[in-house]
Amino acid sequence: MLSSLLRKLLRTQVLGLLLVAAFFNGHAQAQQANTGAALPSPQAILQLQAQDQEQLKLLPYLQIWVDPSARLGPQDAQHQRFRPMQSSDKHPGYSGSAYWLRLRLHNPGTQSLSRHLLIEPARLEEVALYRQQADGHWQVSHAGTSHPFGARKLAMRESAFIVQLAPGQTQTLLLRVASRSSVALEATLWDPHALQVRFPGGLWVDGVLVGVSLFLMLLAVMTTHVLREPAAIYIAAHMLLAILYESGMRGTSFMILWPNATDWATRSLATLGGLAVLCQWLAVRRLLHLRRRQPRLHRGLNLIAWLGLLTLGLCLVGDYRLGTISNSLLNSCMLLGLLLACVQAARAGQRLALVWLLALGTQALGMLPRYLGLLGLWPHGPLSDYAPPLMMELGCLLVLIALMQRFHKQHQRYERGLEAAVVERTKALAQATRHAQASDAAKGRLLGYIGHDLRAPLASVVHVAREMRVDQAFDADRRAIERSGLLLLDMIDELQRFAKAPESSAVLEILPAPVYLHGLLHDTVEQAQGLARSAGCHIELRLAAELPTVVELDAKRLRQVLFNLLSNAAKFSRDSAIVVHAGTESDAPARLQLRVSDQGSGIAAEDLPWLFEPFVRASASAHLPGLGLGLSIARQMVQAMGGDIRVCSQLGEGSEFSFDLPLQLAAEDEVLWPPLLRQISIGEGLCALVLDPCETAREALAERLSLAGFDCLQAADLDEAMQIDAPLDLLVVEPDGLPGDLIQALAGLRSRHAQMRVLCCSRHLPPQPDAGWLCKPVQEQDWWAALALCMGQRGPA
Repeated sequence: MLSSLLRKLLRTQVLGLLLVAAFFNGHAQAQQANTGAALPSPQAILQLQAQDQEQLKLLPYLQIWVDPSARLGPQDAQHQRFRPMQSSDKHPGYSGSAYWLRLRLHNPGTQSLSRHLLIEPARLEEVALYRQQADGHWQVSHAGTSHPFGARKLAMRESAFIVQLAPGQTQTLLLRVASRSSVALEATLWDPHALQVRFPGGLWVDGVLVGVSLFLMLLAVMTTHVLREPAAIYIAAHMLLAILYESGMRGTSFMILWPNATDWATRSLATLGGLAVLCQWLAVRRLLHLRRRQPRLHRGLNLIAWLGLLTLGLCLVGDYRLGTISNSLLNSCMLLGLLLACVQAARAGQRLALVWLLALGTQALGMLPRYLGLLGLWPHGPLSDYAPPLMMELGCLLVLIALMQRFHKQHQRYERGLEAAVVERTKALAQATRHAQASDAAKGRLLGYIGHDLRAPLASVVHVAREMRVDQAFDADRRAIERSGLLLLDMIDELQRFAKAPESSAVLEILPAPVYLHGLLHDTVEQAQGLARSAGCHIELRLAAELPTVVELDAKRLRQVLFNLLSNAAKFSRDSAIVVHAGTESDAPARLQLRVSDQGSGIAAEDLPWLFEPFVRASASAHLPGLGLGLSIARQMVQAMGGDIRVCSQLGEGSEFSFDLPLQLAAEDEVLWPPLLRQISIGEGLCALVLDPCETAREALAERLSLAGFDCLQAADLDEAMQIDAPLDLLVVEPDGLPGDLIQALAGLRSRHAQMRVLCCSRHLPPQPDAGWLCKPVQEQDWWAALALCMGQRGPA
């Protein structure tokens, strides 16, 4: 939606700018053609009539002479060889010369005539009009920014003079123009009333532009407050400096803000314009993260910014003409560099870069007539005066709209998360209320139930605690105890729910969600290993080659079913292997099949039909502790998930429990990663790269690395990773996203970053046990231990 809106705005603004340019150019050509057809040769005297048109262009009547020394006065200039002025003479650009224009006027009528001579643009520094008197002396009137605004006879932004001719009088006027800024010579003769009507219109347009800029500045400040984004302050500062610069170019600032600061009126032009560009650079650098994502280009643009500050110092206290020319070139280089940065950022997938690219392109399009005019390649006119501020405001508006839209999306995600949390909390409260109402009747059953199902994890904790030694297996044993403790907490919640319905008819709430299947099975087996070791057994996890990595199911229920089956297998087995096999059934619809096999004492045939009933136990296990609820709970959960559980056993040869569930594939970018509850400083001052084709996984791993103190970069593939110049200390990689063998694929990256450590975080189990290989999504205790081991540090306590 945003991209289509931006395309429509860009198309509209380009079309509007072209229409405005065509209108002004066509209007100027038509006036020049009409004037040239009606007026005599350039050497003729301008015959003034009372009924003349309101505005008269003086090019056909002007003669020009250039004083390279800029030191001669009217007495010397009147004897020089003036030549007819051409259209190319109207915009000399940056020049240290003084330009003399000669004009002869005659009033053939019987009434006195009064006209106003207007010289544009308003930024001209020295403008003087000399009138030759009858005694041969010259009367001078001053305008331009080199004299205080209050000394002007006509209080107008542009340099204007009053010309009066008596009946039959012929008068010779000499006009001297010199300026440290770019020179343009646009002379027109106006009817006084028509000029007074035109003047408020220009001020009104300026007022509208200032009002729009102030509104956008206020919007930027509010955006800063709401989004906590400092870059919006840079945008507001850029707009303030840019509108002051534009007002100075049209003479409004000199007329209203600093009418007596004659030197500053000229120096403020380049100074304010350069500072506006620097503020824009700061905003783009902040929002597009150029220092981290594009370090080479950032260094180049940083150098241009510092050079720009030096040239601004020259504009303030040194040679202004040299400073403003240098600053204009640096501003152009800065704009091109920012455009290149936006292009690269857009190719990297940064959505905000596309908006900045459009805003900068809009600004460049608006500034093109201005730059060409300053260099003397484009005539001064309304297009060069008003196109830059209009395009600047439009570009800033696009950026602010994009920032607000990004905030709106973030707010929507926050609201959805909040709503989900409220729903979950409401369900939990309702469940707690129901449990509280039935607590008295369920106390006896609950105590018996706890005595059965908490025995396995507690036995695992006791066994591991007895065998713990301060050696290499210490961290693994500690994590086993932590897993068992967390499982106990989950079981307590489920036992309370099951205790209110001893007949196993309670309806369980199933919440399927995308999960990493390999990681879920591996984590469950690791949780049960301590219990198996207490019986002298070990658990083997065997995954079929076709087993998908990401599926949609209720991970909590599946973990509880598997742990109950593994607990039973460990209880009735001694010194043998317990095998967990996971695969799929090819029948339609596809099914996920899991089997738990042991080599224990087995179950008698007469006990098999009643095995899954609550409080029913096999005769061979009557001497063992427990109430016979584990398998009943397992069947209830499997059926609630849409599956079925079976048992195959022979007395004395072991048992095999199997169950199948509907197989529904899911996308990896939909998996929610478990949050980390603590922050441990492992990588302070180090740089890490996450190389993973899944954006959700990259963001989750980058967040975990940030909590560990790393400065984190991201890459979607190996080619993007090879373009990173920053030194890397750690690579967290998804092996499935690399072509071919892991070691060969990373050889090139390792050669560029010799000190880089590698930590694999994959959807699959490793081909063989590996301390540097983690299964997604990594649990907190495994994450900190593996990260500390990879970085050669002691694991977190």
